[in-house]
Amino acid sequence: MSPVRRRTAILTTFLLVLALAVWWQFLRREAPSGQPPLVDLDGTSVEQFKRQFNADANAARAIVLLSPT
Repeated sequence: MSPVRRRTAILTTFLLVLALAVWWQFLRREAPSGQPPLVDLDGTSVEQFKRQFNADANAARAIVLLSPT
């Protein structure tokens, strides 16, 4: 195998492993064990979210909104 092909194969493998690690850490659509399942907020689920959020008024809480743009 030529040095250029070897370097390309190593780089490709590294990028695939990196992409898999990013997907595993950030893009999975399931909650860790012991945590409630993830929910998409829409017009019908906002009221339930408000009730659950306000039920823990004595605990530290945070809302994080992320946008891809």
